[in-house]
Amino acid sequence: MRPITGEILIEAPRVAVFDFVANECNEPLYNPNMLRADQLTPGPVGVGTRFTAGMKGPTSTTVAIE
Repeated sequence: MRPITGEILIEAPRVAVFDFVANECNEPLYNPNMLRADQLTPGPVGVGTRFTAGMKGPTSTTVAIE
């Protein structure tokens, strides 16, 4: 898996930013290459939470928070 890196200044508390980014369902809001993201496991986002994501093009991916 290729790492994804980037940087942006966000005027919000770190905890709020982390919680937003950790929830993969939010990624289509800021990643133009992601069409959709759905949580596969029940409950709040945390270690072991799994998501599936639909990307532009012929691929989709499953993401797990570790």
